[in-house]
Amino acid sequence: MNVKKLRLRADYINNTNFESRISQLLSNTSENAAHGSKLEFAAPINRLNRKHVVERGNLVLSNRALIFLTQKFELYPQKTIFLQNIKSVSLSHHVDTMCVVHQREVGKDMVLDFGVTGVYHTLPEFVSLLFLACRKLGTRINVNVFIERIRYNNSRKPNVWDELSFSAKKDKNSKPGTPLCQLKNKVVIFYGGRDILH
Repeated sequence: MNVKKLRLRADYINNTNFESRISQLLSNTSENAAHGSKLEFAAPINRLNRKHVVERGNLVLSNRALIFLTQKFELYPQKTIFLQNIKSVSLSHHVDTMCVVHQREVGKDMVLDFGVTGVYHTLPEFVSLLFLACRKLGTRINVNVFIERIRYNNSRKPNVWDELSFSAKKDKNSKPGTPLCQLKNKVVIFYGGRDILH
């Protein structure tokens, strides 16, 4: 694979290990989620797991699947979503870096924070490229924009719902440098009082 072609795509992972790993990932027949596909987007992210624990890793969008890799670029099949299984994407209209990828199968939503890159536009870029990749496969997804909260279910159970809520005020429990703050059973996103839509 020509590595220079990757840099022309939306690739925000500047790591030689990733370049060799993605080449292997997209050509290895044993990893069927990405086999025969091409890279559309890659970025370091935070993923909120079902226990509300933040996992640092890397998100890869191919033209067939959405793939979460660990910081060491390890692949876990249960953290891979085929594009035809994506139902919708939810994000807020505030200046934050969060989104939720909703799957058609209830209980397997993926909560993602793109703030790791330090570049705001990676989130809308990801959403746009995901929408286009799904459309090329003949799959229509909805992009939902919310003001106060986003409901999601990543519990692997049918009726266990959590939410992301949005606040302009800092909380004493918030950690500097991250928009994630868990308060009881919900996650509060601090966006600094600025909105994208006015």
